[in-house]
Amino acid sequence: MQTPLKVALSILIIIAGVIVMMSVAGYLFLRQIHVRETGTGDHKTVSVDTPLGRLALEPRKDLEPSSVGIPIYPGATRGTDRGGADVQFDAGDYHKEFEIAVAVYTTDDPIEKVQQYYDQKFPDWKHQSNDAQGWHIENHDGRHIKSVSVKSENGRTRITVASAGPPASN
Repeated sequence: MQTPLKVALSILIIIAGVIVMMSVAGYLFLRQIHVRETGTGDHKTVSVDTPLGRLALEPRKDLEPSSVGIPIYPGATRGTDRGGADVQFDAGDYHKEFEIAVAVYTTDDPIEKVQQYYDQKFPDWKHQSNDAQGWHIENHDGRHIKSVSVKSENGRTRITVASAGPPASN
């Protein structure tokens, strides 16, 4: 018959063994991750090699949300955003490629006027949030996601438009 002390000690030894094994496995996994940057300036690509596959990101300043059907609010001015990125993931036979386009604009018009404009343009899009701070609408069309977020910031209205999907969609 085991005493409660022996049972508790056995449980602690098992827990410590599991923690050590998980730490060693995590360390070995992390040692297999390699990050590389190639190119310079606007033509820089970052790739991350892992035991599960390779992830590559390439910035694309030329990606415009307006090219995928999200009109820009009239009179809004573009901020200093980076445009978007090509993202590729390869894991053996599995290959996934998509583009992300994001742009930030500002206007002096009130949030309500901007919301009215986008509600007229996209009456079928779903409101994901709508409060005094701002609102967000989005549309999931097959493998494509498009969204518009609006909020008040420093006395102006900030409009963020985004699109994500296969390269042909952007």
